[in-house]
Amino acid sequence: MRPDDHADGERDHQERGDPEEPEEWAYMKEISPLHTLEANKNYPPILQLTSRNDDISDPVKSRKFHQILKDLGYDEVYLIETGGGSHGMTDLVNDGELELAFFYKNLHPNYEEIIRE
Repeated sequence: MRPDDHADGERDHQERGDPEEPEEWAYMKEISPLHTLEANKNYPPILQLTSRNDDISDPVKSRKFHQILKDLGYDEVYLIETGGGSHGMTDLVNDGELELAFFYKNLHPNYEEIIRE
């Protein structure tokens, strides 16, 4: 989690804090999803959408988050990385359908019955 590795690093420091400042880094680690992952928690299935062109959140962070979850033993973690978009947008024409399918499968109480029909 090094905002200064990006072109907008100075802006990131102003918005999110400076990881080189011990006091700020201590706070950042407490609220960082990447740094607060733990084994044997009851995390729900996770769908991550990221873009290689996002200028705010480097896709390396998404890849790290995904890999840490896998290493901790969580199987229902999905990462979709695209070439376009930023701020949660992708260049996929069907990203809405992917999200809907993911949430429907994981949240609908009768999903198993519905797909058998």
